[in-house]
Amino acid sequence: MTAAHKPQAPGTAAPIRVVVVDDHTVLRAGVVSLLAPVPDVDVVGEADDGRSGVELVERLTPDVALVDLRMPVMDGVAATVAITSGPAPTRVLILTTYDTDVEIERAVEAGAIGYLLKDTTAEQLAEAVRGAARGETVLAPRVAERLVARMRRPAPVVLTAREQDVLGAVAGGL
Repeated sequence: MTAAHKPQAPGTAAPIRVVVVDDHTVLRAGVVSLLAPVPDVDVVGEADDGRSGVELVERLTPDVALVDLRMPVMDGVAATVAITSGPAPTRVLILTTYDTDVEIERAVEAGAIGYLLKDTTAEQLAEAVRGAARGETVLAPRVAERLVARMRRPAPVVLTAREQDVLGAVAGGL
């Protein structure tokens, strides 16, 4: 489904073109209505699953795709991989309710430029879309806190079987 385009005022930059990909109709409508009054953002399409979202991005080549993580047919991580490895220069901004370390890592590793939670305000959402369109990493404050906390925790050292043998020999006086 494609949204109506906003008219562009003479002498202004083209609006940031956005596609919203989420399997919840009410949530998609809410995101579209939050972005509708933003003069420099234009929602050009909507999709209700990851595969449809990828196809829509390929067809419309938006600047930013707002993508949910958990959807039918193709989840948000797989859709992000497909979008970011495709020919279109579309940046993916995850918009989800999940803020676990695993979900965040999967999305970032898949190529998402940002990660927002669905409790974000209209103003934060608009600014995040602008930042993503500029190529900036965009993280919800709670997500940024989790990433920083994770980086501060030392990773456990895992030794190979051979390294354990050598360590045992050194500890035994060899």
